[in-house]
Amino acid sequence: MSNYIIACRGGKEFENPEESAEHKQRFGAWLGGPGEAVIKPGTPLGKAIRVSASGVTDENSPDRLIGYPAVEMAKTCPFLDVGTIVVAEMMEI
Repeated sequence: MSNYIIACRGGKEFENPEESAEHKQRFGAWLGGPGEAVIKPGTPLGKAIRVSASGVTDENSPDRLIGYPAVEMAKTCPFLDVGTIVVAEMMEI
């Protein structure tokens, strides 16, 4: 079975602590939905940088955006209210 990263990008500043708390509660409930299938939930990722022989550039999205079940799961994430989500398969090498 493949593993996927569901990375949340962007976001907005909440107008008040109540709005932030409500969003965190919804996000936590969403993370709990798939149970043990979620590994390291909510772990933030740092800024991605692409390094190649041509130089260094910001990485705006992975080259491979695959994983239909993960995409379907991402479509239900409350983070979509404030930002975008990128889904990428973790490749075995």
